[in-house]
Amino acid sequence: VESIFEGIENADVNIEFAVEVSYVEIYLEQIKDLLHPANDNLKIRESKAKGIWIQGVTETYVTSNQEVLDIMETGGRNRAIASTNMNAESSRSHSVFILKLTQKHKVGARASQQAFEPEPVQIHGSSKSSKLILVDLAGSEKVSKTGASGQTLKEAQGINK
Repeated sequence: VESIFEGIENADVNIEFAVEVSYVEIYLEQIKDLLHPANDNLKIRESKAKGIWIQGVTETYVTSNQEVLDIMETGGRNRAIASTNMNAESSRSHSVFILKLTQKHKVGARASQQAFEPEPVQIHGSSKSSKLILVDLAGSEKVSKTGASGQTLKEAQGINK
């Protein structure tokens, strides 16, 4: 993540960047927004214009590596965890952290001139975007060694499917 912001800092001044992040967990077959936990049971959608996306998820613009780390920490505190004999803080869910980077050439800006180009090239507001998706899968634990019971046992059986 640090190298993304270093690249933005060193980029041509005629290019604008936007970085937005979202963070969800998949817990008991439901998608929950870790940045706004009241948003649960979110739906995955697909369209030609947006590709695959999560409807209703919080998308937060960030401007630094530290902001990304702070958001990851905040979301991590909202994850479903339980204590077992094998792990004091066993994650009970899969988590998905999505970082979307959008790059736009400013309309009317000129690209840097290369030695072989007689004149600078005119740019007309073109844009590119990409996504970095980080996934943390819930750990699979041998149920008989965890000492799990009740809800924690039910979660462990679901994780191990």
